[in-house]
Amino acid sequence: MLTNSSTQDILKGEAQFTAGDYRAALETFEHVLENEPDNVDALNDAGLAAAEVGETIKAVECFEKALQLEAGNQAAFFNLIDLLVHHDASDLALEVFAEHFQSMQYSDELREYANVLMAANDTEIPSPAGIEKTPAGDFGASAFTEK
Repeated sequence: MLTNSSTQDILKGEAQFTAGDYRAALETFEHVLENEPDNVDALNDAGLAAAEVGETIKAVECFEKALQLEAGNQAAFFNLIDLLVHHDASDLALEVFAEHFQSMQYSDELREYANVLMAANDTEIPSPAGIEKTPAGDFGASAFTEK
């Protein structure tokens, strides 16, 4: 449950992040998480700030926890994939994508990520039962709705 205090702290942390004060932003988001460890917004923001200060493992942990708590959280999903790709771990990014893509709301961005990750890894994302790919072999809107 978001409190007024945590909302204010998240806004403060986001302002610090926008101003480029990533360490202070991370500390602010961590303060929120001390009181509300399941705050998905604070987890996602802490992940972004941790990545900016070079704390990659912490960033991954924050994004993964946000996805565990809220399976369809597109911000955490895309942030985690971007972080892994940035660190030349496109194989891990593909695994994350394959694990979570069905929880995501279909978008052109999601389709583009799928196709880029498959190309980067010279592989396909396994098509779960009841899911069809387009004739071109990529994921269209039908990939996100069961037949």
